[in-house]
Amino acid sequence: MSPQLHDALDWQPPFESITVAVWIGVHEGVTPTSTVDPSFLMTLPSLPPLLASDPPLFPPSPVSMIPPQAVSAAQKSKYRQGRLWTSLAGPHGASEASDEGMGATVSSKRMAARLQTLRILWMALFVSCLMFLFIVTSHLVHEDAQVPPHLPEMLGAIAFGVAIVSIVLPARGFDIALRAMDVKFENEIGEPVGSFRESAPVEKLIAKPHDTVIAAMARFQTPFILGMALSESICLFGFLLGFMGAHPYTYAPFFAVGLGLMAWKFPRLVTITTALERVKGAKIRF
Repeated sequence: MSPQLHDALDWQPPFESITVAVWIGVHEGVTPTSTVDPSFLMTLPSLPPLLASDPPLFPPSPVSMIPPQAVSAAQKSKYRQGRLWTSLAGPHGASEASDEGMGATVSSKRMAARLQTLRILWMALFVSCLMFLFIVTSHLVHEDAQVPPHLPEMLGAIAFGVAIVSIVLPARGFDIALRAMDVKFENEIGEPVGSFRESAPVEKLIAKPHDTVIAAMARFQTPFILGMALSESICLFGFLLGFMGAHPYTYAPFFAVGLGLMAWKFPRLVTITTALERVKGAKIRF
C-alpha cells in the first residue's frame, strides 16, 4: 500500500477506509502478502451495501478524503497563528496593538483634513478667476480703440515668464523644505534571492508615514499658494485687457493659460508622497 493511501486511511472513518480496501481487492486481487482480510469485510453486516455501479479506475484521492473537521481546523490555523503573538504577549501586547491601530486611524484623519484644507484654498482661487472671466465677458463693452498699442504683446511676454516661474519656483521651494525636514527611516528585509550566500534585498522605508506626510503637507502649503497666486496673476492680465475693452480673442488666451496652470496644480496626495520619496530616497507604505 502506498504511503499516500496509508495516510488517507488514517484520516477517514471506517466506511471510507473499507471502500478503498474493496477497490484494492477488486482491481489488484488479494495476494498472500496483502494486508486486507476478506473475512474482515464479511463480518460487518451493519455497513450499507455498495453501489451497483462500476468501481472507479482509481482509488479516492487523499485530498477528497479529508474529513470536514480537518478542513475546519485548517481554516482556523491561519487565524490562530495571527493571534499567537497576542496570547504570548498577554494583555499588554493586545493593548499596544490596539493603541497602534488607533494612532494610525487618527493620523489618517489628520492627513485627510490637511489635504482637504489645501483643496479648499485651490477651489477659492480657481473660482475667483472664473468670476473674473464671467465679469469681463458679460458686463463690459469691448472696443479695441481703448487698448494701448502693443499692450497685449507686452502682457503676453510677461505672462509667459510668470508661467515658467509658477512651475519652477514652487517645486524648487518644496524640495528645499523637504530636504530640511527630519525624517526617520527603517529597513525592511525581503525574501532571499538565489543561494543562501546571497544577501536578501533590503528596502529603505520611511518610519511613521502618516505623521511624515502630514509634516510634508505643512511645508507644501506655502509653495502651493505661491504657485497659485502666480497663475492667478496671468488671469488678471487677461481681466485687465478685457476691462480696457480688448476683444475676447485678445484676453481669452490669458485666462486659458492661467486656469490651465491652476487645474494642473490641484493638490493630490500622490504629488506630495512622490516628491517626498524622491528627495529622501525611501519608500512610503501606509
